[in-house]
Amino acid sequence: MYELAKESNVKELLSFFETDLKNCLYSYIDLKKYGIQNENLQIFIYKNQDKLTTIATKYYNGLQLFHDHHYTFPIQSTMSLIEKLNPSIISSTLDVIEALAPLYKKEWEVEKGYVTSLSQTLQEDFPYSIEEATQHDLNEISRLICMDEGLGGHYSVPELEAQLSTRMKEQFGRNYIIRQQGTIVCHAATYAEIDNLAVISGVITHPKYRGMGFAAAVVSKLCKDLLLEGKQPHLFYYTKEAEHLYQKIGFHLPSQWAKLVRKAC
Repeated sequence: MYELAKESNVKELLSFFETDLKNCLYSYIDLKKYGIQNENLQIFIYKNQDKLTTIATKYYNGLQLFHDHHYTFPIQSTMSLIEKLNPSIISSTLDVIEALAPLYKKEWEVEKGYVTSLSQTLQEDFPYSIEEATQHDLNEISRLICMDEGLGGHYSVPELEAQLSTRMKEQFGRNYIIRQQGTIVCHAATYAEIDNLAVISGVITHPKYRGMGFAAAVVSKLCKDLLLEGKQPHLFYYTKEAEHLYQKIGFHLPSQWAKLVRKAC
């Protein structure tokens, strides 16, 4: 059975995450940033004979699972936790999601992808004007992201705007944009940042402006600024088009990743 983590568990949790950071990025960064006491963050731990084997992190409406593969994955206990927490998206390594998927195939669908990182950008020149967004831009950014079912389908515009606003206010995330005729047509953001790591997400170009190199420029500029600050960029992707884009920028050595997303009613 999973138990809600306590302040006394924090050191053990961080050590457990640090054994394989790429596969628990959001969970690790959220814990480092917020600690155990945060209204939007809940961390649950599962132990096998007093040995920590699995951590479930709920942040807003998402649930991330991180499991030590030397032990059997606790399927029944995880199913009970999912029923209790009622997330709209569940993410983990591919093997964990494939263990859960047959049990949720009527209401959920699997999206397979990768998590990858970058040490040096391959693009240094940016032919477009790239801005760092302000709070006033977040509603327009949220509407752009929510146009894409795969990227923003599990959010409403107000929900996403609230999350982006909180991250910006807490210096936990930043948003880079390109405008055309005054309208935001391309966006990339960090959805989580700490002193040495950052996770990039929300990468989108308006359909009318695709194929012009906007996304490559925005992500490259964001990565360049992060690296100058000593923060290694990581990101998740789920399509061949995204894979081509990120390899072009310099991301490499991907690991398999996946998520369960609730099917639209």
